[in-house]
Amino acid sequence: MLSVPEAKAGQSETCPKCNNVCQIPAMPYQPPPLPANVATSKGTSGLGIAALVLGIIACLTAWIPLLGIVAVPIAVIGLVLGALGLVFSLVGRRSQIGMPVSGIIVCGVAIGIQIAWGAAILPFARQFTVRTEPARIAHAVTQIDNFKAALNMFEVDCGRYPTTEEGLQALIEQPPGVEGWKQPYIEGKVPSDPWGNPYLYRCPGLHNHEEFDLFSYGPDGKPGTADDIDNWSQK
Repeated sequence: MLSVPEAKAGQSETCPKCNNVCQIPAMPYQPPPLPANVATSKGTSGLGIAALVLGIIACLTAWIPLLGIVAVPIAVIGLVLGALGLVFSLVGRRSQIGMPVSGIIVCGVAIGIQIAWGAAILPFARQFTVRTEPARIAHAVTQIDNFKAALNMFEVDCGRYPTTEEGLQALIEQPPGVEGWKQPYIEGKVPSDPWGNPYLYRCPGLHNHEEFDLFSYGPDGKPGTADDIDNWSQK
């Protein structure tokens, strides 16, 4: 007869002391714990897979105009994840570095594609700017001429030009205390120059003492440079 300790779980055995039949309880199965290196390798592989997937997405989007801008941040995130996976592999002395390295390479390729796109487009962007700049300068000259005509109409109706403080806004809103103002002398709001900066008005002028100075700082937006556009030395 088997003793209770020697019996298998789930069998019925007779107790040698009390002669009662006892059921040996079944013990739940507990799998052995995974070694620490297995858990680490899984985490490293996960980071590498994430980096590789992000790198593939970045490569696919890098070829699409405009949408390719999104490829750079995606690739950067992939590089970070791949680098972390590689560091964990090296610190833990694991051999599973292929996936993180692959992710880093693919993300680097995506960034390289975007840099190549930028280098290819930059000359065309500069050429486009060079071609459109003369048109902007001509438009600024035309706007200054339109302002001059409106200011002369203001002077005929009101007997004087707007002061420096009243500015060009006096052409669309009647200044307080000004008599003879009949109408808005320009339509809409006071326009900015073609580079998005306000036109500058000064009365009496430093150059046109009897009238006014009206000018724009031109393409560079800086005062006193050769590309300034004004009503006393228009090119």
